[in-house]
Amino acid sequence: MSVALAAAPAPFLEEIACYGCGGRRGRPFIQAQDDLTGKPGTFQFVTCDACGLTYQNPRVSLEHIKDFYDEEYIAHRKTNWGILNQAFDRAMNQLDAAKDGLVSRYVSLDRTSEAVYVARGVDSPYFGVLYDIYHSAVEGEDIEAELTNAGSIIKYVQLADAPGRGEPGTGDLDWPATLAVLRGSGYDGPIGLEYYPQAASEESVRYIRDVAAQA
Repeated sequence: MSVALAAAPAPFLEEIACYGCGGRRGRPFIQAQDDLTGKPGTFQFVTCDACGLTYQNPRVSLEHIKDFYDEEYIAHRKTNWGILNQAFDRAMNQLDAAKDGLVSRYVSLDRTSEAVYVARGVDSPYFGVLYDIYHSAVEGEDIEAELTNAGSIIKYVQLADAPGRGEPGTGDLDWPATLAVLRGSGYDGPIGLEYYPQAASEESVRYIRDVAAQA
């Protein structure tokens, strides 16, 4: 059954083919809201009838991502609310704790190596590990050891500096060394920037972009 969604603002959405096989027929899997946007809209995930891959469809089109996740998107916010900043941080921490509590009812994976173990057990080209450099660092993991162990199981990487979760260059991580390790592990995919920028968004990516180009 072909499915479509019109719950989010229509100009932002585009119908896409399955990433796995290119098929365009699928059945509904789940609908969910992005609780960090503060924008109305329910996003739909479907399961491809041909190959079984589950993916978001429709999705926010690439040319509209910047507009949709604008400067007031919680993770990108620039607004200084003064004393309210602390209340905001507490609220976000409570939200994260609630999500963690929900997930932990089913399985608790505290280490990268545990997630890699599960992914190897699933043994599917559509299932892998999202490796978060920030979380790995604050948990005291050896980044080089984790990436070496994971190998091709790592399908996507996110980063932020530690401590503080700001953009690279605002914390203590050695980014030239870290990205060299990442490159040396064989990872050559996209890198997501999941941090609280301490400078304007465009300025905040300048340093890590230069480091990545030399890694």
